[in-house]
Amino acid sequence: MWRLGDEQGLGSLASASVSKFADDQMIATQALAGPRDQRVLEHLRGKLTSDWAEITLAAARGMGELGSDEGYGVAVAVAASRSADARQKALAALALGAIGRTDAQPHLEPLLRDPNPNVRLAAATGVLKLGRSSVTRSE
Repeated sequence: MWRLGDEQGLGSLASASVSKFADDQMIATQALAGPRDQRVLEHLRGKLTSDWAEITLAAARGMGELGSDEGYGVAVAVAASRSADARQKALAALALGAIGRTDAQPHLEPLLRDPNPNVRLAAATGVLKLGRSSVTRSE
């Protein structure tokens, strides 16, 4: 509903983003950014400090989609971590792509060789998004 411009959908997603279930929070956090409405920026910013890495990465990606690079450090930390699991690495790659900073390339490059195919696919997607964002910004 929020993607279609229904304000009631915004309230439902905001409520879901503070659910006690991490997966609900992740989905709602990402969905809040979908319409690219700047009103949700502060809400997403608050999610960058969640106890769950997956939620912080969803927030970083959402903020990137809204034109903010505030989640860059969060995404880089996970992408460079040797202890991060495949799901977290994939989310970090998608966040780096959404943020669109070309200095993310060195962080995405090792993920292109990750043993997990989902991480490799997310890294390739991130790289492609970087290419699009640099073209869009230079026009």
